[in-house]
Amino acid sequence: MQGRPDLTPTVRDLGDRFVGQVTALELGEAKAPRRTLVHGDASLRNTRTSPDGVIVLVDWEDVRSANGCVDLTWLLVSSVEPERWDDIIFA
Repeated sequence: MQGRPDLTPTVRDLGDRFVGQVTALELGEAKAPRRTLVHGDASLRNTRTSPDGVIVLVDWEDVRSANGCVDLTWLLVSSVEPERWDDIIFA
């Protein structure tokens, strides 16, 4: 996480805890007790809004069964400026 001056200390600390943990986290995702259908690539670029305000996710090539936090996390990382992460995570 070095070289990212845009990250707040809180977000940097959270990220540093994931270093070296990717395999364990992926295995944990596969064994999550509370699973649901996840998009797998939830981001604002994969959303569309109809004229009547219905929001849909498109591009479902990464769909799988996992904990719903997967999509929430990916949406945060892909679509929210890092300086706003603390506000979103701890709201």
